Amino acid sequence: MGSGALGLPRRAAIERVPWRLAAAAGGALALAERATRLLHHNVPDDAVTSMQYAKNLAVGNGLVFNVGERVDGYTNFLWVLVMTPIYAVCHALGTPFVPVITHVGALLGAACLALTMLLAASL
Repeated sequence: MGSGALGLPRRAAIERVPWRLAAAAGGALALAERATRLLHHNVPDDAVTSMQYAKNLAVGNGLVFNVGERVDGYTNFLWVLVMTPIYAVCHALGTPFVPVITHVGALLGAACLALTMLLAASL
């Protein structure tokens, strides 16, 4: 059995990860929430562009920024597809979309951090 972090056996190194994962994920979420509040819940223009494409796709206008214009202006096709059903649910529930998708992005970022830590601990 090989050694992991801090020269411990891999199994012991992996067992020490959960509290670190929770701390790192919690810290990432806290930083994301703080940044959102500092920006007064505003989002960068590229994010707004993707949200507009997701909105139009969700309401049935197709993958367009403006109805009637066929221009591929999004830079992240998969993220637009992820946001589309979230927009549809928010619209159906009357919930503001921007804060929800901002928190979804933060949660996905924390999940990436957690998976990276797990992968690093298993090496």
